[in-house]
Amino acid sequence: MLKVAYLSPLPPQRSGIADYSARLLPYLAEKVELVVYANDLEEEGSFAGCEVRPLLRLHDEWWRYDRRLYHMGNSLHHDAIYMYAMRYSGTIMLHDYGLHHLIADRVRHHEDRRLYLRELVYAYGQDGAERYWRTRGAIPENLFDNPLNRRLLESSLGVLTHSDYVRHQVQSHVADLPVSVVPFLDMTDSSQSVVPFSKASFNVSADTVVLASAGQITQNKQIDMILRLLVQLRRENLYVHYLIIGEPMVDLGLEEQIVELGLEGVVTQIGFVDDYHDFLRWIKTADIILNLRYPTIGETSAVVFQALALGRPTVVFNHGWYSEIDRDACVHVPVMDEESLLEEVRELVRNLAKRREIGRAARQLIVDQHQPDVVAEAYRYFLTEQSRRAWAG
Repeated sequence: MLKVAYLSPLPPQRSGIADYSARLLPYLAEKVELVVYANDLEEEGSFAGCEVRPLLRLHDEWWRYDRRLYHMGNSLHHDAIYMYAMRYSGTIMLHDYGLHHLIADRVRHHEDRRLYLRELVYAYGQDGAERYWRTRGAIPENLFDNPLNRRLLESSLGVLTHSDYVRHQVQSHVADLPVSVVPFLDMTDSSQSVVPFSKASFNVSADTVVLASAGQITQNKQIDMILRLLVQLRRENLYVHYLIIGEPMVDLGLEEQIVELGLEGVVTQIGFVDDYHDFLRWIKTADIILNLRYPTIGETSAVVFQALALGRPTVVFNHGWYSEIDRDACVHVPVMDEESLLEEVRELVRNLAKRREIGRAARQLIVDQHQPDVVAEAYRYFLTEQSRRAWAG
């Protein structure tokens, strides 16, 4: 069997990629010989039936493996993994195409602006240096336009992604780099039934249509747009309730907006849900999921896949990876088009049969294409092919 070093955040870290690895590892371990390296360990242990070692051990052991697999996301959870990926080249599972937020977090965490200068110069040459000195090294508010991933991509031996969108982006910048798309992972466990919470638990009648957004609550989730949507639906005597399921990552002023728009009693903020099964229960409690991420950094939304797997009709903007979701299984609206959003959501609120039809198609999509064994085999195949080609010279 292929011997693989696997680097990723693991639970209990508050990371979608940690949850992803927890789901994938038991299946991948059946197909390759795995040793997991985690940066929050001081001694060896085990997780999901796999041996887990402190990340520092990789310095002495990197040469033992046929492949090193680095799970890379756009948060500080990947700080150390980023450095190891460039020191000991391997395969990158690129969960987010853009890494500017990670670079910015690394600069702040290490209190070293030279990290930022080096990335800008590597990515943009003299223009990057001029940009740095012109702003005195200040990190801009908009981190979406410049992915700052060139150093990582050019240091890697191959890249895995979850979307054609990211594959095209990578190939357009590093043409000779092997890149493959693997299906995203069904993050629900079909062997366990997911029972929704009672609507009465948050003082809503059983016939009220519940909308929800879930995951980390950030500016690009467009919560303010959804609050305006609620106002319009209420004006049309469509009685809806809105759940915000997740931890606000920045101060979005939600309380003030809710009061200003007269939506007290219409919005319930659940906050961070530390139990994964309860998180799924909250998603299933909703009749409609709204995942309006814009702009995109090339992410693949675990929340969207969780909603599809649970048969929840889900509304997304028609861009990036989101545009690749089967049209029968998801509702696509033009980016930032509030009129189209209102039209589509209004129809879903009114039409129970349509919600059920989309939900059935969503669930079938996950069953057919995104089961863990299928995903693990896609990993095994790519890693094995990379190893074979390396030995063949």
